[in-house]
Amino acid sequence: MGKGDARENVLEFLKANDIDDRAREAFLGCSEAVQDAILRKGDLSDARNASSALMARIGDAKRQPMYFDDDSDDDAPRPTADPEEVEAFIQDNRLDDRASEALRQAPPRDPTHRPPSWWCE
Repeated sequence: MGKGDARENVLEFLKANDIDDRAREAFLGCSEAVQDAILRKGDLSDARNASSALMARIGDAKRQPMYFDDDSDDDAPRPTADPEEVEAFIQDNRLDDRASEALRQAPPRDPTHRPPSWWCE
């Protein structure tokens, strides 16, 4: 899918869900990775307030460590995983082949990321 297709999908999503101007501008200002993550969650037809639901999705997507903008010019440190530590974890916990491969392929966790407060209830 080209950039034009992605942009068309974004505009269709906004129109189909009757998003207000504030949420529309916020969504259009997001990186393609964040927009893609939101689009993959599907439409907002079940939401009481689609614009508020979109704003919540934007916040959630931006907090996910896999959505770092690789084109950013900042010098912010990116999380990394030591492959030796990953292998040691796999061995210590006797993970099966499928789980081991999933762990090896997973993006590193952002150490500044905190789970939502409702996880701690």
